[in-house]
Amino acid sequence: MIVAIQRKFTAGERELAKCLGVSATGLAILTRAVARRRGQVDHGGVAAAALERRGLIDRAGTITEKGREVIERARKAGW
Repeated sequence: MIVAIQRKFTAGERELAKCLGVSATGLAILTRAVARRRGQVDHGGVAAAALERRGLIDRAGTITEKGREVIERARKAGW
């Protein structure tokens, strides 16, 4: 099944995806799949909401200190 991701990504989402070595679309697809497994419906904001709930980006869409720490741990783990 091909799913089109048609929304603008926040700067935090783009930065997080870039630091993790995936595209913003790839990050959105991943969070959409997680949402679907949890029985949620993605209306285009699940990726941002999930990252915000976990404290990785703030309401303005910029990456937080916790987000930077997660990125650094992921890099060290070879992700």
